[in-house]
Amino acid sequence: MCSANLGRPFAQRRDSESVALIDLSFPDKPRKWAFRDLEHEADRFAQLVLDRGMGKGGRVALFGYNSAPYYCAYLGIIRAGCVAVPVNIKMPAELIDFVCRDASVDLVIVDPDVDVAIRADIARIDLATTENPTGNREYETSDTELAEILYTSGSTGKPKGVLLSHRSQRSMVDAMAATGKTPPFAGRVGLIAAPLFHMNAQLFLAAILAHGGTAVLMSRFDVATFSEALVRYSVQLITGVPTMVVMLYQDAEPAVEKTFESVETVYIGSAPVTDAIIQQAHELFPGAEVINSYGTTETGGGLFGKHPDGKERPEKAVGFPLPHAELRLVDQDDDGRGVLEVRAPSNMDGYLNLPELTAKKIRDGWINTGDIFATDENGFFYYVGRADDMFVCNGENVFPGMLEKLIESRAGVVQAAVVPIEDEKRGMVPVAFVVAESDADLSEADIRQYVLDRSTPNMHPRKVWFLRQLPLAATNKVDKKRLQEQAKQKIA
Repeated sequence: MCSANLGRPFAQRRDSESVALIDLSFPDKPRKWAFRDLEHEADRFAQLVLDRGMGKGGRVALFGYNSAPYYCAYLGIIRAGCVAVPVNIKMPAELIDFVCRDASVDLVIVDPDVDVAIRADIARIDLATTENPTGNREYETSDTELAEILYTSGSTGKPKGVLLSHRSQRSMVDAMAATGKTPPFAGRVGLIAAPLFHMNAQLFLAAILAHGGTAVLMSRFDVATFSEALVRYSVQLITGVPTMVVMLYQDAEPAVEKTFESVETVYIGSAPVTDAIIQQAHELFPGAEVINSYGTTETGGGLFGKHPDGKERPEKAVGFPLPHAELRLVDQDDDGRGVLEVRAPSNMDGYLNLPELTAKKIRDGWINTGDIFATDENGFFYYVGRADDMFVCNGENVFPGMLEKLIESRAGVVQAAVVPIEDEKRGMVPVAFVVAESDADLSEADIRQYVLDRSTPNMHPRKVWFLRQLPLAATNKVDKKRLQEQAKQKIA
């Protein structure tokens, strides 16, 4: 449904006056953008980029909060035949400088409301500029050409630039239409609060526009604005990470009785989804289909969907492999769990400036995700955890995601995060951070005993700390690196 150029996801509706996007940068003064408005603004940014002397394949970095101008600048960069480099604005200055150097950025487009330190020798366009371009040029692009570079979070070191072609990203936009029981995007209103420098939000927004829906776009997530927008715009479709669901469940205004009747489909992804999260989603959105969404920056999303024989998808399953994606599990254990490998049109071309890592990650077109999955008798796939998150405690493998699911099954627990710490006798042992219901009477001993009664002794958390809310990284995922540091300090 997209054009050949990733920068034109709504090419079929470019002249439409229907509302494509509602910008909530200023919630009290929402601004509605028709498809025609977005088209015009994206073309303007494309020409501004070309007026700065950028040639085909030039790298343009983008810094800003979610907004209609931000998205138009992103589309404009790609329309101009250049390569978009959306940057996480919450990264420290040294990592921002690293990304600009690593990607050979020649031009930046910067939101004036964002305080970021960028080298003075890089040309700049203000995101709020009203400048009119002088040219009227456009580059033709092929499927295989580079469209954007998305940088991973860098949780295990410096961020890695993931090379993504027009074809890889467009294939996901089309595949998303097959992920739910009913066509999830056509004519529907979707709410987006995750950052657009992250693939989750980017893909969701493009899919809504490409399939003729309306996107309500928040500059960043906060519970009050999110709750109000759900009601005000009769939102039918939402996406987010588990922590966003937890925060909404905890803090939604009693006036709406924690229920949002208009919502028909809820995508939860980018982090493990547990029974507790699914239950909270159902209480918030009664009657909505809750989709455990899976994807990585390297392989893209839209890999899983409906069963070809019409079998009901278990809610914890990510789904059944869609026809366009080849999937396999390697290095399987005795229980059939293995590491997922993917060969699909959405796969990345490789890592920027990291040929050895690319060769290790991609073999014969297959990408090793590093994610451990299990399957059931009907061929549905279930996410277990990260292979590199797994640690050994007293000779036994411990998967933090599995332990988190177990803890969250305890009545009164809203959310849990498990991290390992060093132990002289056992190598590594699990510790847990728990968010409990406000009226729950829970203690550390309760959680530890609950796990001991339902698993092997090595699985139980040696320490349990209760928090009002788990800390979040820039992508709204739980910041486990920070939790691990907190655990070390508490133990010390």
